[in-house]
Amino acid sequence: MKKGVFTNETRNLIQILVRAGCSRNYINEVIVAVLKSAGVDVVGSISRTSVTRVLREGYIAAQIQLGYEMQQTGTMTFSADGTGHRSINYISQHVHLIAEDYYKSPDGGARRQVTRFLGIKSTKDGSSEEAIKEWENTLNEIIGLYKQSPLAKREGVELKFIHLLTKLVGINSDHCAKEKKDARMLEELKNWAVEQSLGEDAIFKLTTQQIDGLFEKAQKEMIKSAGGKKKWDNLSESAKSGKQAGMRESILSDLGKKELEKLPKDKRRILQLFIWVGCGCHKDLNTIRAV
Repeated sequence: MKKGVFTNETRNLIQILVRAGCSRNYINEVIVAVLKSAGVDVVGSISRTSVTRVLREGYIAAQIQLGYEMQQTGTMTFSADGTGHRSINYISQHVHLIAEDYYKSPDGGARRQVTRFLGIKSTKDGSSEEAIKEWENTLNEIIGLYKQSPLAKREGVELKFIHLLTKLVGINSDHCAKEKKDARMLEELKNWAVEQSLGEDAIFKLTTQQIDGLFEKAQKEMIKSAGGKKKWDNLSESAKSGKQAGMRESILSDLGKKELEKLPKDKRRILQLFIWVGCGCHKDLNTIRAV
């Protein structure tokens, strides 16, 4: 402790001890005992509350680091698996990408392939829809924390949900029907993100008159699909906002599809690349019979 503040070395030690399985209630006792055996006097003490805060700070720092690495990388893949315990569903998530090697090159020159753990979370059920929703929640949480960080302000680059998904090129999961469906739904989400991203780029190339024309035409179709002007006016503000958001999304998708068709075949293939890899070890185990 220095001037009433725990040093970074102490914070790192706390996190190492917790990862090793030490109870938060005994962190202080363990540190004091070890240092005393080495003949080092201890200044101050660490309460369970302080340990919890240090762990929370470490989690936030890790999320910011993830946001930075996802922003910097060109492509990435996911991996996931789910299970259940006492009628509660859990999902484990990882991301694989190329990131800076912080040990070999502190200045950011060297890069290496890394796997980052995204956590184990409970879901409402074991469906693919809930699994995809959890992926969206995970990415949005990383984006939200990164955007609020001083690092994001210093970098000056906005991190967006659709831009992260455009970098997704595959997923590794269990070899079962549910996980195959997860992969298909993630691929659909990635393709939607590609269309939205290309649509955003395309709309900046249009003139003000062209943009106004697109929105005016889409607005008329939206009101017509709602049942006419009278029924549209009777909708709540939240319902109107939802339909308007869907309209803007549809416009960007249409523009994005047109831009995608204009691209050369090799670039289009790279943008739409998505590979699913399934683990079949349990199927191999099913072929073994104990005698």
